[in-house]
Amino acid sequence: MPFLDVSVDINKGDKAKTTVFRKETFTGLLTNFLSYTPLAYKIALVKTLIHRAHSICNLKINFDLQVKKIAHFLSRNRFPPVIVDKEVKTYLRKKMSNENKEKENDEHKVFYYKLPYIRDLSEKTKKRLKEITNTFCKSTKLELSFSPLKIGSLFSNKDKVPGNQKSFVVYLYVCPNCG
Repeated sequence: MPFLDVSVDINKGDKAKTTVFRKETFTGLLTNFLSYTPLAYKIALVKTLIHRAHSICNLKINFDLQVKKIAHFLSRNRFPPVIVDKEVKTYLRKKMSNENKEKENDEHKVFYYKLPYIRDLSEKTKKRLKEITNTFCKSTKLELSFSPLKIGSLFSNKDKVPGNQKSFVVYLYVCPNCG
């Protein structure tokens, strides 16, 4: 019996078994690894799929089956198997050792910045800024996010009207006394 993203299987006398539900029309089309997207977004996709499977599946055998399906979908989207395996192992290691709790101390001040995404340059900049912050500002945490750079944001698509061609006409005036 499907419910939201969960498939629930209830047999007589058995505990309910849950697994990830996908419609028959699901194609497995996800973000392609070769797409012009920050690597962090691609890794986050893998982590999200793993977390979703772990949260929904109540039996280890169902989770293992879902991980195989995730690996298959991601391989069809050009993800290297090494990345998928690494993220699965990291996720399970954290779950087993209860490292899901907050790692950061309350004394750390977090600063968030948004920068334009320019493929390799963005990744190098992020790495370098974090190194500098960790070296010189130990009580500060730097979080960077990237947004796509749109050509239209660099210039206006409207021409500026010269001052001598402005009409200086008042089209509407509302009197404050009589309305």
